Amino acid sequence: QVAPHASAFSTTRSAFVESLIWRDPARLEVETALDYINSEVTKYRGSHHEFLNALLAISSNPDHPFNADLLHRHLSKFEMAKRDSWWTIFLQESYYEGYPIERIIEWALSPSDKSHISDEIIRLLAITLCWFLTSTNRAMRDRSTKALVNLLTPKIAVLREVVKTFRDVNDPYMAERVYAVAYGCALRSDDNENIKGLAQDVYNVVFKNGSPPPHILLRDYARGVIELVLHRRLDIRLLKKKIRPPYNSVWPDDIPSADDLKKYVDLQEKTPRTENGISRVYSSLLGFIHDFGEYVVGSRLPWSSVPLCEGWKPSLMEKYKAFIASLTERQRVLWEEFQRVRFAGIRVLLPIGEKGPEPDMPSDEEIVAAETDFLKSLRGKKRQAYDDIVVPYYGNLTHQDDRRMSSELVLRFIFQRVIDMGYTNKRFGEFDTGYHLHRREGARIERIGKKYQWIGYHEALARLSDNFYMMPDYIDVGPSIYDGPWELSVRDIDPSHTLVSKSPSLYGKGHEISWLAPVEYDWTSNPVSLEWRLGTDDFPDTKPLIIVHNPSGGIDYYALETHFEWEEPRLPHEERDQKPDRRIWYQLRSYLMKKEDSDDLFEWAKDKNIYGRWMPESVDLRQVYVGEYPWAASYIAQNTYYYGRDGWTDKAGHHTLPANVRVTVESYRNAANDYDNSVGEGVSCTFPNPEIIEGMGLRWNPENSQWEDNSGLCIAFDPALKGHRYLGLLVRKDMFDRYLSSNGYSLIWTVIGEKNVLGEATTSSGKWVEYSEVYRLKDENLQGSRNFYEQPNSNE
Repeated sequence: QVAPHASAFSTTRSAFVESLIWRDPARLEVETALDYINSEVTKYRGSHHEFLNALLAISSNPDHPFNADLLHRHLSKFEMAKRDSWWTIFLQESYYEGYPIERIIEWALSPSDKSHISDEIIRLLAITLCWFLTSTNRAMRDRSTKALVNLLTPKIAVLREVVKTFRDVNDPYMAERVYAVAYGCALRSDDNENIKGLAQDVYNVVFKNGSPPPHILLRDYARGVIELVLHRRLDIRLLKKKIRPPYNSVWPDDIPSADDLKKYVDLQEKTPRTENGISRVYSSLLGFIHDFGEYVVGSRLPWSSVPLCEGWKPSLMEKYKAFIASLTERQRVLWEEFQRVRFAGIRVLLPIGEKGPEPDMPSDEEIVAAETDFLKSLRGKKRQAYDDIVVPYYGNLTHQDDRRMSSELVLRFIFQRVIDMGYTNKRFGEFDTGYHLHRREGARIERIGKKYQWIGYHEALARLSDNFYMMPDYIDVGPSIYDGPWELSVRDIDPSHTLVSKSPSLYGKGHEISWLAPVEYDWTSNPVSLEWRLGTDDFPDTKPLIIVHNPSGGIDYYALETHFEWEEPRLPHEERDQKPDRRIWYQLRSYLMKKEDSDDLFEWAKDKNIYGRWMPESVDLRQVYVGEYPWAASYIAQNTYYYGRDGWTDKAGHHTLPANVRVTVESYRNAANDYDNSVGEGVSCTFPNPEIIEGMGLRWNPENSQWEDNSGLCIAFDPALKGHRYLGLLVRKDMFDRYLSSNGYSLIWTVIGEKNVLGEATTSSGKWVEYSEVYRLKDENLQGSRNFYEQPNSNE
């Protein structure tokens, strides 16, 4: 007001924006400030981004008129595509260390105590973090998701307010993750009263009208909140059939043809903008490369084209076989003659350079005559069936199941949805063809067009699941109806754990010497040689790894499963290819058995070579969330799929065991299907099997990443989830001994291992030694049998 001529100066704009952070909110003239912001600040990209960063910096201040509530009201006014054209691009260009976006995410992710922070501040921070979920930077989006879970788990009442705030958000990419946060918080919280209220809110908004939003993951998260309440036996007003698929949606019958869509692409290419984002979308889905169409859509499309409302029908092949079976004896003779003449015209392929007699080639007239004779024998429906079944069957050269849903049709649906959502070259071409290519880190930053592809894909899956049978697979005798996204392997983040560091796997990294792994190996005593590789006297002792002692607490633990690797250290100046890498690895597993079977099983196993891993092993559960184990439909479905039993078995590869055993652990292996970019290489850990959980009365404590009894005492844990480079499950020996005794069980361990040398060859012999070991607890002592098996060169 003092110098109006300077209002458009860049320094003036910057000074004004910076002042918003430190200025007394009570003395801010809101209307005047907004007029200046709209007329000057937002006109320029640089000052607009400065202003948005300032808004984020003050977003959690309850007393500031420009806090997160203003940001939410402003962003909510826009259609998704228009908002993405500036907001989502801003997020990517401002996600750097020390900037407000990164500070907010990392503060919310931190384990620091936040109980003293007011609910209003938490609410404002959560609203801000929710708007980060529009980002195509997968690391930002995934870390924001887990930051929200970490922030709101102790504040379920605040979470309910946040979910209500975003109930009408017009970005499915964002809405999906809001419900993911709701589910993750519910799984981690014991605030049953507010969780019950949250579930009722979710039911009323998502499921009550019978037509939940057509998004395969949003539905799954929303359903999960309610299924959890039902599992905990909390009262809620609902109809169960409304929360479980199939739901009500329509599969469109007017999907454009490929030519129609290509014409649209050609039209977009003629716009003044030269950036060609539309062509990238088309190429990704329907073009020559079609990576998204091939590796995402094509690999997870198990649907048929048979509508649920029509009932299942036989395939063309099945109809063909039924037609042949229905022929009379005379018709069959004529049919076989027709086939003999027809196929005699197909030349027999001989090996290259080999000559043979020329086959008799029937004339076209002979083939037609044979077919005519056969057709004359058919009457009425059989004659019609020939045209309707046999002719199309021979026209289908690959004999693929004609009931299978066309992936090309689904891809055309997705492309049309991308267009319908407002994707244009003008809005996104520059980012998707320029910034995306040069600034992305691996695959963590995706095109905005890719975001729209994901939305269209998840919508297509939802609509398919509501309207069509799933194809039979090799374990099904008939079609099935969709139950959950775990059947498709499309879950892409586990919201029930907030671990965001790189997976502390042992492989290739050696192990830390501590009470968890007390056994060292002396690399200086034995040089690299054939004798070292075949030597058996220096294998590390297994017993301290089976019963592990924690000196600080004076507690002994059983290792129920663990993998160890000792790697020869390398000097800082030594490259990997300059020196052979000597390594020793062990894999330890354990099994429950009836106590009376212990002697027979141990005597049978102690002379067996276990190295081939033919003993039963835990199955990797890749689409089960940590918080869902072992009660949810996702786990039950996979356990049934892989085992089809209660976990006890006497089958081990080609062997039949003298008694039933049960693997003591279940393996969690990256439930996010490698798409979760908050955890680096992924998360791997082991849990007690369901029988142990029930028998010992264990419950999962997500805050401490451990299994506890009803008193809160830690009974079992995988150190990998506590930041250690250890992969395996430890259980308190005293408590587990009590469990074994009360159930009449005993325990047996198997260990396999090997020495190997990677890199420069040390010998041409190709010989190696396999290590196999069996242990059991006998009168409080470990009793074992260790065997070595030298494997000769295959040429000897």
